[in-house]
Amino acid sequence: MSNRTAMTGCLPAFGRHRGYPPRYGWLRKVYDALLQDPAALRRPDATVVLGVGKSMVPSMAFWSQAFGLAARNGQELGTVSRIMF
Repeated sequence: MSNRTAMTGCLPAFGRHRGYPPRYGWLRKVYDALLQDPAALRRPDATVVLGVGKSMVPSMAFWSQAFGLAARNGQELGTVSRIMF
């Protein structure tokens, strides 16, 4: 038997990156888009705003959270802090 406790505050999920590794420029695009509009990744025209394919938008949201660039606030993603690129 293990003395480990269940992780709290984690969402159980598998493959939220949709098979896409983080690509060059994605974090910068997400950061700039979220500064302009905190709901940028949930907009119907997010593919146009970010310049990527439809299945890449959820992957970009995942990687921006994984790198600590954005944090989920309810249903919206928002930037954690201002980072100089």
